[in-house]
Amino acid sequence: MIENGKANKSQMRSLKIKLFSLLTVSLVVLIIISAAAAYFFTEQHTSSKRYYEIKVLSQDIIYFDEVLTMSTTAAAHSGDIQWQKRYNKYVSFLDSALTNASNIDETISTFIKDSSAANNKLVAYEEEVFSLVRKNQKQQALAVLNSDDYQSQKISFSSGIKKAVDSALIDAGKAVDNNQRRQGLYLTIGMVISFFTVICLWFYLINFIQLSDKIMEGLIATDELSSLSNRREFNETLSRELNRAYRDKTTLMLAIFDLDNFKKYNDNYGHPAGDNVIIQIGSTLKHYNRRSNESAYRVGGEEFAMLTTCQFKSDALSKVDLIVNKVHELNIPHQHNENYERVTISCGVAFYTVQNNLSASELYKNADVALYKAKEAGRNRFEVFDQ
Repeated sequence: MIENGKANKSQMRSLKIKLFSLLTVSLVVLIIISAAAAYFFTEQHTSSKRYYEIKVLSQDIIYFDEVLTMSTTAAAHSGDIQWQKRYNKYVSFLDSALTNASNIDETISTFIKDSSAANNKLVAYEEEVFSLVRKNQKQQALAVLNSDDYQSQKISFSSGIKKAVDSALIDAGKAVDNNQRRQGLYLTIGMVISFFTVICLWFYLINFIQLSDKIMEGLIATDELSSLSNRREFNETLSRELNRAYRDKTTLMLAIFDLDNFKKYNDNYGHPAGDNVIIQIGSTLKHYNRRSNESAYRVGGEEFAMLTTCQFKSDALSKVDLIVNKVHELNIPHQHNENYERVTISCGVAFYTVQNNLSASELYKNADVALYKAKEAGRNRFEVFDQ
């Protein structure tokens, strides 16, 4: 009995030691996993943030470059020097985006340095075009734009920056993937060492990673402030809908909205108030674009777009008119918006049909020309491009 009691006590003591050791090991493993998880999360957040920043900047750079080309071309075709104001505005935007991108990624920085001479040459050509437009020499201006050297420099610069950005995105994406793989490997090893602890953490991390992926997908496709689809999603959808319209022989309407005198609003009321306006405009556009054939986007700072497949143009234009009026009815004070003293919006509309068979850039240019007419006609209205 005494021997048995001693044996039982010895076994209990051994079990307690094993339990204490197991708890200690589990605690150590938990601490190590927590520290490693914190490290990997930081790495993941940093690489994902860098990837997202490059992605957003790439959208801006491509868009700004398109606007500069479009503004120069529109000035040469129309003979209207007012396009230079838009050109000058987006030159500073493009320079800022390129500077930010070069600060983030060495590949982009190297390309910008290597292409500075070509870029300066492009700027010189485009300034020459505006100079010729001011002299009413449209044919000479068009000749400059159509020259082999200008086209070659333009293609070289545009394709070069796209290649540099794509390369940077691939590298950033690999960094994100590598961090995810390392994180999965560490968690697998931790599961072998401490099954129950790692199982709990594993399910949590799986849910967290899945949620992170969903959020990232939403950010890539959605503008955070307005909750509308962003410029990249707009470009993809526009090309897809043009193909569908051609295939189904339907009419596609593109409407471009731009808040009137919005820079003055931000300057006088502050950017937080301006952000609130963007939120309200996004909500308004989303409310009136809920059908399967309608979609709305934020394509720039104060610029929005709407795509609608329609049977009758009049129905689509009624929707545009309704949105312009609803923005006016929001009655948001804007003392520096002449003649209205409230926030208003202008809109340019262009239609695609099988008969005109426009490309995406041509349709966008037509809508932008109509938007400019709406601004010139007094704002708070929409104009339709006259084919």
